[in-house]
Amino acid sequence: MVDAAQGVLAIWYKNGQIATDVWPAVVDAKSRAHVKFVVSLPHHDSLDERHNNEYVAKELEALAEHGVGPPTIDIWGFDPGTLHACGCARPHSYILFTHFLTKEGAIRCGDCFNPIPLYRLGADDHGEYNYILHWRANYQACDTLQILCSVGEAFGEDQLFHHASQLSLKGLEICRKIAGKTGKPTYYYLFKSRGNTLDDELNRRCPTCDDQWMLSEKWHGKFDFKCDKCCLLSNIACDLEG
Repeated sequence: MVDAAQGVLAIWYKNGQIATDVWPAVVDAKSRAHVKFVVSLPHHDSLDERHNNEYVAKELEALAEHGVGPPTIDIWGFDPGTLHACGCARPHSYILFTHFLTKEGAIRCGDCFNPIPLYRLGADDHGEYNYILHWRANYQACDTLQILCSVGEAFGEDQLFHHASQLSLKGLEICRKIAGKTGKPTYYYLFKSRGNTLDDELNRRCPTCDDQWMLSEKWHGKFDFKCDKCCLLSNIACDLEG
């Protein structure tokens, strides 16, 4: 029963209907005929049938083969460890963004900076969102390396900051794919952990086109640099030597 239910949860996760891939389970201690899973959703209606893809529908139908009834869904309330989903009717742009602590999906609205459920965007060729989910997992792994300041710190910093790193190239590919599907510019964030001096930081130029990209004020209180031509974002280094 638990395995069959986890199969449904896995497909919901791949379709962007569940925000995290960890699902605490509670089995009824008396009858053992019921099992409950606690999950975090991108939006309160994320598990509505209208958001299901063909794989979700098939997995739900397969429950009966395992003697498991259809799931019942109870919304307990807002998860204080997450952000509200974007409520903008027509975002003007998107941002590919995550970090090692966040539970939200990796697509943010360029207007409100709140997360956008993946099923609102175009799926990949297989009808899922693995191309975003896998990048998010890789980014968070690299971010964890640089945060822990131990094994692989330099590698993590390099992957997060350099526009030609393997992680960034994959992220930029995702941005182009989303922009192509939505017709909206999709920005990629180059996180900089350490730098030399503040003057050096203020004089940084876009690493792709070499244009001036310093903003007069932070965008969404986070981004100091923004190149609309290359759809790149960055920040003044968090740790400066001088």
